[in-house]
Amino acid sequence: LTMGYAIFSTSMAQGDAFRDASRLTMERARTRISVANINNSLDGEGTSVTVYANNTGETLISRPSQMDILVRYTQADGSLAIKRLVYAAACPPAGDEWCLAGWSPDSFNPSLWDPGEQATLNLNLAPSMLCQSPATVVIVAPNGVTTLGNFTSSQQCPP
Repeated sequence: LTMGYAIFSTSMAQGDAFRDASRLTMERARTRISVANINNSLDGEGTSVTVYANNTGETLISRPSQMDILVRYTQADGSLAIKRLVYAAACPPAGDEWCLAGWSPDSFNPSLWDPGEQATLNLNLAPSMLCQSPATVVIVAPNGVTTLGNFTSSQQCPP
């Protein structure tokens, strides 16, 4: 009887794991985000970056604060920086943080990133970017779906 129960329990656990993996696979297949535009400016000791990202998929992103934001850029001293920014609950973010400034339009599920909505993400890179240098932002949704956007520092180089 104990052996039969153990086999039954193991089978049930495997079935649950398979259903969870299938659900996540389907969710990932229906999730798409894209970067629409990126603006940046020098802000004190850092570079302020605004990323406009669209939810172009078929599923909502229910925990946008759990996204990962990665950046690759050249710092003002010429050194390469590759960073994972920390989520800040309030905007504007401090150095090496990001915040979610809002959605447009936010009419269906307030505070959730629905399909068809555009999120505004504010990033603060410290130290600042090297003038006229390229950079990349990578957005990773909580389910692992990624997108990236490239931009160039808007700061003019001295003559």
